[in-house]
Amino acid sequence: MTTRKSKNRSSIPVCAIVGDGYSEKIYFEQLREMEQIPNIKILPALPNRSGKGGNFMRVFNKCLEFKEEGYEKIYCIIDFDAVLEEKSFEIYNKEKAKAEKQGIIVLECNPCFEIWYLLHFKKVGRAFSKCDDVAAEIKQNTDLKDYSKQQDYYHKTNLYKVLYPLLENALKNAAFLEKDREDKAKTFPRAEIFKLIQYLNEIKG
Repeated sequence: MTTRKSKNRSSIPVCAIVGDGYSEKIYFEQLREMEQIPNIKILPALPNRSGKGGNFMRVFNKCLEFKEEGYEKIYCIIDFDAVLEEKSFEIYNKEKAKAEKQGIIVLECNPCFEIWYLLHFKKVGRAFSKCDDVAAEIKQNTDLKDYSKQQDYYHKTNLYKVLYPLLENALKNAAFLEKDREDKAKTFPRAEIFKLIQYLNEIKG
């Protein structure tokens, strides 16, 4: 992240980042520590993959709770693979609209958060049917040859720090995926995480 003029920390909105797994939680904790960004709450404590519709209902509900608690800015990270697998587009779109009406910022990762890691290394223009395919692509075609989705890997590897030199590539590649988005299929890859990274860059003290 580029160095910016220091801001009055009391003027920085209290920001909540809500996802449904440990990968995004640990990544943003590593970001917060390295960048020393104040006023950020990151959830969940542990992943929970149970329940119809993946975890998007649980994530949306937690975001709405934070809204009631007075958080000024809330980012809701959704892995889209469960929506695609269960074909739960109608209920998902309804809940997404409800959240956005409350000012919650919904960010989709298709098929999952790991697509953001891959975009640090390369542009992506093909669909991945499941998250395991993204993990395999990372291991085979990037410098993260030892990548693993296991919690032990995330705890021993500071992925934010490792990937930081390639952050600008990821931002550009993720933004590129949004070009003419309305003309692309639902399965087309997506990593709206770049919008959150840009925001955190702006508030960095």
